[in-house]
Order: sequence, then C-alpha cells, then structure tokens
Amino acid sequence: MVKRGEVKVSASHGLGPKKADKKAGKKAANKAKLKKQARRKVSVSAAITRDEAAEVKAAARVLEREERVIKKEVRFILSPEEFHVVTFVSSLIILSFLFASMSLVFYAVLTIAALLFAHFLKEHHRPHDVLTILGVFFLPLAVTLAAFRDWLVLLLLAIYVISAISTVIIYYHHKKAHALLKIMWQVTYSRVVAVTLALLLACILPLLVFPDAFLSVFELIFLFVMPVAFLFFFASKFLYIYFFDRVHIRSDFLRSLRHTVIYTLVFVVLLMCVYSLFAVGFYNSRAEFHKGYLDKALIDVSNIEKVVARNPEIQRLMVTDDLLALAADLRGDISVEKSMADERTISFADILDDSYFITTSDAVLNTIRFTVLNFELLELKSDIVDWTGNLTETANKNMTFPDGSSTLEEYTADLNAYVEEGFVDFSQNPDVIDLVAKLNDPSATYSYFEGEGFFYWFAKNVRLDFVYDSGSIFGRQMSIVIRHSEPFRQMARLYINIIIFTNNERASPSSIRRLYMDRESDLLPVSSAVRYSIIKDDMDKRADSLRRAGKIRFEVD
Repeated sequence: MVKRGEVKVSASHGLGPKKADKKAGKKAANKAKLKKQARRKVSVSAAITRDEAAEVKAAARVLEREERVIKKEVRFILSPEEFHVVTFVSSLIILSFLFASMSLVFYAVLTIAALLFAHFLKEHHRPHDVLTILGVFFLPLAVTLAAFRDWLVLLLLAIYVISAISTVIIYYHHKKAHALLKIMWQVTYSRVVAVTLALLLACILPLLVFPDAFLSVFELIFLFVMPVAFLFFFASKFLYIYFFDRVHIRSDFLRSLRHTVIYTLVFVVLLMCVYSLFAVGFYNSRAEFHKGYLDKALIDVSNIEKVVARNPEIQRLMVTDDLLALAADLRGDISVEKSMADERTISFADILDDSYFITTSDAVLNTIRFTVLNFELLELKSDIVDWTGNLTETANKNMTFPDGSSTLEEYTADLNAYVEEGFVDFSQNPDVIDLVAKLNDPSATYSYFEGEGFFYWFAKNVRLDFVYDSGSIFGRQMSIVIRHSEPFRQMARLYINIIIFTNNERASPSSIRRLYMDRESDLLPVSSAVRYSIIKDDMDKRADSLRRAGKIRFEVD
C-alpha cells in the first residue's frame, strides 16, 4: 500500500539508481575528453605560433646580417653621397668623350668645384635647399652656356629643368618626407647616368647586331632603338629606387625590370605609331603631287601633237613622224604610270619593310624622267619648225646654205658626212648600264654601296657632310645607323639614278638618238636636211661644253 503523500516511482516514469549513476559517468567522461582535445588544440596552435615566430626571427636575423654586410661593403667602397657624386661626374666625363665636347669637360670641372663648395657650406652652415640646387646644378650650367653655346649644354639644361619640375612634384606627392636637395640629386643623377649608359650602348650596338644589309625603320626600332630605350628606362628606374634603398637590391631589380618592360613596350608602340602616321602622310602627299603632275604631263604631250596638226608644212616630213612617235611613246609611259598611281595604295606591310619609300622614290625618278623627255620633245618640235622654215626659204630664194652649199642636196650631203663621222652615242656605255643595274638590285648589300663609294659621293653632293665628317664617336656611330637604313639607301639610289639619267640625256638626248637611228627613212631632201641640222647642232653644243670644261682650272690657296 502507498501511504498518502508518498510518490511511487515506477520503471515507466523514471530511472533506477544504477542507471542514473551510469549516465552521470558518461557525461563526465565526455567532458574530460573535450577538455583534453581543447588542451591538445591549444598546444598545437601554440607550437605553430612558436615555429612561425622562430622563422620570422630567423629571417629577420638573416636580413639584418645581409644588411650589415651590404652596408659594410658599401662603406668599404664609397659612402652613399660619394657614390652618387662620383657616378654623376663620371657620366659627364663619358658624355664629353663620346661627343668630343669641351663644353662638357668645362661643365664637369665647374660642377666638381660647385659640389666641393656646397660640401663646405654644409659642414659650416645650413643653406636652403633651393639655393644649393641653383648653385650646384644651374649656375655651372649657365656659365658653361655663356662660354660655349653648345647644344649639349642646352640638352643638359632641359634635363635639369625636367628634373626640377619632377622634384617639386615628388616633394609634395610624398608629403615633404624627403628634402628638396635629396630628391633633386636622385632625379638628376639617375637620368644623367641612364642617358650615359644608353648612349654607350647606342655606340656599341651597330658593331654587334647590324648585318651586311639594309634595315627598314621598324627593324632599326627593334634591333637598335628598343635595346637602347630598355637600358635607359631600366637604369633610370633602378637608380631612382636605389638612391633611397641600398639594401633590397634583388627586389628593386625585379621591380625595375617589370616597369621597364612596360615602359619600353609603350615607347616602341608609340614610336611605331608615329612613324606609321608619318609614312602614311608622306606617301599620300607625294602620291597626290605625282598624280597632279602626270595629268599636267599628259596635257603637255597632247599640246605637242596639236602644234604639229596646226603646221601642215612639217606634217609631211619623216622627221616629224619621229617626233610624233616619241610623243606617243611618252604619252603611253605617262598613261601607264597614271593608271598604276591611281590603283596604288599604302598598306601596313609597305610601312613594315619601307617599300612605300621605294615606290615614292621611283615616282620622283619618273617625274624627273618625264619632265626631261617632255622638254626634249618641246625643243625638237621648235627645232623642226624653225629649220623647216629656214631651209625652205633658203631653197626657194636660191640663197646660199649655212655651209656655203648652193643646193639643198649638197648641204644635206655635207651634213650627212659630218654627222656620220662625229656622232657618238654616250648613253650606250656598258659600264653605266651595269652600274644602274647594280644600283637598282634589291639584293645589293651595304658593303657594296659603302665600298664602291656611292654613299660617300651621295653625302658630299647633297651636303650631308655630318654622315662622314663627324668628329665625335657618337656621331660616327650614328652615321652607321643612318647609312644602314633602307630610306637612306633609296635616297642615294634615287639621287645617283637621277644624275646618271640627266647626264646621259645631256650627253646624248633620247630625241637625238631617235633621229640618228631613223636617218635612213627620209624620202624628202628637206626632211633629211632638217634631221641632220638638228643632230649637228646638238653635236656642236656638246663639243662646246667639253671645250669650256677643259679650260676650267682649280687653284688651291
């Protein structure tokens, strides 16, 4: 029985004493296990932290040791201030040597004196940075400029002005963290040294990488300009960083290398774009001029034919047929050139290999050729008209001919004998033909043009004396770069071709050669007399020119 107030615990509503104890034991074991795992995690994290701290301390010790070694080595060679001053002055001396410039030597001496005076003032006084910059950089330069007026000093002045502007920008950009004088030194010395290294490389590269061939402007950009620009940008950037941080050389080197690659690529791309724009503008302007000239040349040739049509007196002569045949040939050549010029366009491939410059130079040569030939036809037309009128009037009035002959036949026979005996076709010289073929050969090498003296002759005649007469190492090396370029070769080829063509035409005009070759075709005595009279006049004119040339004497004081 259960008394009132007691509670009966049954198996279905509660746990017995044994089961309760068992559950409590389980909970305690779980708690102990969790505490053990927590302690283990703490010990592992603590061990990791201790290892990381040890590694950091070890790296710091290595870095400090390297820093001490670097500083010790740098102190052993030069102090930071001495290093930059010596490098700066050495760069000025190297530049004066490359350019054979006494002005830079004079400036280097003044700069050393200014630096010594600035060092003295620094030890005894504290002058303002701006006054020191003006005294160290600009005052020696102003004295040098007043004494020499050299373009190299003007270039150095431009570098200093740019450096001064950069100094002000860096000074306020870094919130006045560094002194003005220190920044000015950093900017100026890094740029002057970088320019010196780049110019040294520019003097060496032509001897190392240039082949025995002519290079397009794009090839010169990649073989010559890009390495020089790369060295300039790298030296300028690395020395800029190294001025403030002389410890982390490896990281600074890699950082400078990354920036230099970007700068160089941007510079090369800009240079290619600028040259491409110049090439397109130059080609289009020359093409428009050439097309306009061809239109005018066609009109001039047509006018010759119209003049013949208005003069029945000369139409029946065989010599007039030669004139019309020459005019037709010239008109055909001009028409072909006109159709080619209308269809011709410039492409990027033409700019890459400078073939657009070859096309332009050929157009200039054709312009001069058509002009000379057209002028010869105008002269031939006038001579035919004049001689036909004079000979016809002399024969009709039974007057004496210029050589004393009384008949047209006698006069013609005398002219025939004179011409057959003395006429020489100078244009058929095989050496000249071979020379022209070699000049126009696309596979002609640089050594051929240089060895045969074509470049030297071209430079002297067009007053490009600096190409061969430079008195400095840099000038001589840059002249090699100029002479290796395809545009220079094309200009020399164009000039020599023009000289050869004009001299040939002056010595033996095409129109006169045509009259001489067709001399057997005349059926009328007057036509034959006109033909031989024109040929004789040309022969006499050439002989007179040779006599006058033989009387020229050269005196040397």
